Amino acid sequence: MTHPSDCRSQRPDTATPAAGSRRPRPLLLALALAVCVSGCSRSTAPRPETVAAEPGTVTVVIEIGGQEILREVEQVQPGTTIADVMSRIEEPAIKIIGSGSTAFVDSIGELGTTAGLGWTFRVNGEWADRGVGDYALEPPAEVRWSHGTFTVP
Repeated sequence: MTHPSDCRSQRPDTATPAAGSRRPRPLLLALALAVCVSGCSRSTAPRPETVAAEPGTVTVVIEIGGQEILREVEQVQPGTTIADVMSRIEEPAIKIIGSGSTAFVDSIGELGTTAGLGWTFRVNGEWADRGVGDYALEPPAEVRWSHGTFTVP
């Protein structure tokens, strides 16, 4: 019967290194393992091609005095903000104050913003949850403007 301490000499990890040989360094082993794992995890299957989103049309409807003014803005890139789309409309004149998250439509045509009246908008039938400078569109889309008292939808 062998004693457990006699088995030490049979285990490779506790064997005394031969003269002139060096033990592998833990950092070197970790680096080699990391390279192997990262190389092994890469798929050799072809990647699907990403389809670039195409520009499209944004329809802007402006409700003034019971009438609708319709403007089609073409070649709108996905991600373009409403502020950028509105700036491409020549008639009626549109005045935007501020930029980015502080941008808002101050007036369209002769109708401006006052203490209790102003322009509100919906995108594809839904009330907007952010301002014109933050709202990025995905054409085709419809932006519908109405002038009136500010109410919480």
